[in-house]
Amino acid sequence: MIIAGLIISNVKTNGQGSEINQKWNNDNLFPAKGKSSILIATGIPFAGAIEYRYGFSNKFSAGVFYGKILGQKGSGYGLRLRGVLYSSGDNFRIYGELPIVYYPPTKRLESWFILYPTIMFEKRFSSGLRISAGAGLPGAGCMDAVFGGHDEQHEITDETKKSVFTNDGGVMGGIWYTLNSGIAFPISNKIMFTERLDVVANGIKVGDLIAKNWISKPPIIAVIGLSFAL
Repeated sequence: MIIAGLIISNVKTNGQGSEINQKWNNDNLFPAKGKSSILIATGIPFAGAIEYRYGFSNKFSAGVFYGKILGQKGSGYGLRLRGVLYSSGDNFRIYGELPIVYYPPTKRLESWFILYPTIMFEKRFSSGLRISAGAGLPGAGCMDAVFGGHDEQHEITDETKKSVFTNDGGVMGGIWYTLNSGIAFPISNKIMFTERLDVVANGIKVGDLIAKNWISKPPIIAVIGLSFAL
């Protein structure tokens, strides 16, 4: 609500909503074909992150990113794919995205990964403001347990390194679902403010994976940052 109020205040005070919208020619999620952008952000779980995005077409983009984990001496590296599934002019679209993130081992934790397919519905207003909502299905697992076979070396009770997952039946992994929301608006013809909040609702059981709580607290994924068109 605070951010929404700041947006409305900014548009009313400056009276530049339409002007900015006319100048804005670079999408914060889907750069035009052959164009690119950079996102600098903070949030949860990454205290600091940077993402480079490239537009392969007006409806498909790919990005690579790096982030430092909040409150831990760890980091994550990833690839993020985005594609427009449906669009109605410049005012409404449905898009899907798939982040693939790898977390290298640290002195305390084993290496692990997360795949996070989502679908988002986005509305664009004449001021340039964008509001979105959707859902996701993140799945994560211990790298050694998934790709190298689960054995005593990778038990959560190991004294040298721990798994980020609880020992539910010996399965080091989980699947959850999220309820997502987002907001973005142009600051200038090259810069956009963006905010994304995904609330992790619960764990679900799929095959041998056992329903469990989210791997960290609080159970959210949050991104607040600025996107710069290149």
